Amino acid sequence: MEFSLTPDMFLLIPVAIIALFLVRGPFRDRQLKAELAAGDAEQVHFKIYRETGRFLWITGMLSVACWLLSGRGLGELGFQETIPGWRSWVAWGGLALCLIYVAYSLISVRWTRSGRVAFRRQVTEGSDIDLVRPTTPREHLGFQLLSVTAGINEEIIFRGFLIGVMAMFMPIWVAAIATTLLFILAHIYQGIDGMMRILPISVIMATIFVIGGSLWPVIILHIVVDSAAGFMIAWSDRFEDQDSARSDEAALAV
Repeated sequence: MEFSLTPDMFLLIPVAIIALFLVRGPFRDRQLKAELAAGDAEQVHFKIYRETGRFLWITGMLSVACWLLSGRGLGELGFQETIPGWRSWVAWGGLALCLIYVAYSLISVRWTRSGRVAFRRQVTEGSDIDLVRPTTPREHLGFQLLSVTAGINEEIIFRGFLIGVMAMFMPIWVAAIATTLLFILAHIYQGIDGMMRILPISVIMATIFVIGGSLWPVIILHIVVDSAAGFMIAWSDRFEDQDSARSDEAALAV
């Protein structure tokens, strides 16, 4: 029996790597959390940023390369303009609405105590983001660079590539739901509550991509959301003592 390599078989290479990452992820997270508890937090954070960044760039670019080797074009992967007509309006309009909400959140956390308290509660209660949470200026710079890396490559991997591959065997909306679940599973280190908090934005990004047919709006949105989270963490930490003091003064006044 003669075996022949078909172009579509190149797609199995990134699929296998992504599957291995999802299976290995929880075990690696436990190792890193142990290192974080026992060692220098900044050193461990930079190790995580470098490790994550390398994986995302390698897997993202390999996904693009294998997609092209399968005989498909970059446009089919999502590197194209949005589909003309109402689909384009929905995609870019959805992005605009999300950016307005992100701007509102940034202003609230930067300029109001209530916004910072609410954000601080959201970050500390339920979510487990110690593995990636920046605390020093150097860590914040690393976090911002990782935000760009994740925004580009996670969208290539989970939206462009995986939806494209799964859509060969199922309706595109089913593929979008499946890849959204995988995307959330990739963030298991944040805990159940943290995973549930990223569910809405994950659904929005998948919807924008499927309707618009382009990666550009979701790449922009992903970068902005991750980057904004870094800024809000920085402001929350910077004003924590001041906010606590104001809370104590209010309690004494009562």
